[in-house]
Amino acid sequence: MNDFPAVLLIRVRSEKLKKFFLGPLVSSYRGWLGGFVTEEIRDGNSRSGYSLRTLDGETAVLASRALVSPVSFNKYGVNLDALNVTAAAALRRARADKAAAVVDELGSISLKAPAFMDEVISLFSSGFPALVTVREGASLFLDTVSALKGCVPVELTEERVADADGAARAWLDFHIRMKGVSR
Repeated sequence: MNDFPAVLLIRVRSEKLKKFFLGPLVSSYRGWLGGFVTEEIRDGNSRSGYSLRTLDGETAVLASRALVSPVSFNKYGVNLDALNVTAAAALRRARADKAAAVVDELGSISLKAPAFMDEVISLFSSGFPALVTVREGASLFLDTVSALKGCVPVELTEERVADADGAARAWLDFHIRMKGVSR
C-alpha cells in the first residue's frame, strides 16, 4: 500500500478470522489505539451474545439472548447504550489522544444508535485515522464506507491474512509517525 488513507476498511468474512486478525493487531498497538472491539459472549459451546470492550478497559453487553430490549438483532436483544454511550465516548477519547481509532464492527445495529452514528460520521469527516471492520454481508456499510474519500478497503480472507496484517501494520505505523503520539 503506497497511499495511507484516513480509513482502512477491513472486510471480514467470519468472526473467527476477525478475532485471529484483530486481536494481535490491537494488542501490538494498544498504546496508540483507541475505540472499541466487539467479542462473542460464550456459554459453553454456544454463543449467547456479544460484548463491546473499549481499548481503554470499559466493557458493556452489546447484545444478548437474555436481554429484553425493544431493539433486537436475530435472536439477541440489543443494548443501545453500549453504542450510544460506551462506544461513542471511546471514539471521542481516541480522537483526543491516540494515533488511530478502531471501530469494530459497523453493521445494521449501528443504524439504531443515533449518538453512536453521529460520532462515527464525525470521525470519518474529520480525517482522523480509523481502522473499521465490516462484515462482508453488510453491503450497505461496505458500499457506503468504501465510497468515502480517503478510504481503502482490505479484504480479510484466510488466504490473505498475512497481506491484510501487513497492510494494517504499515497503515498504523504511518499514522503513528504522522501523529507523533507516544505510548
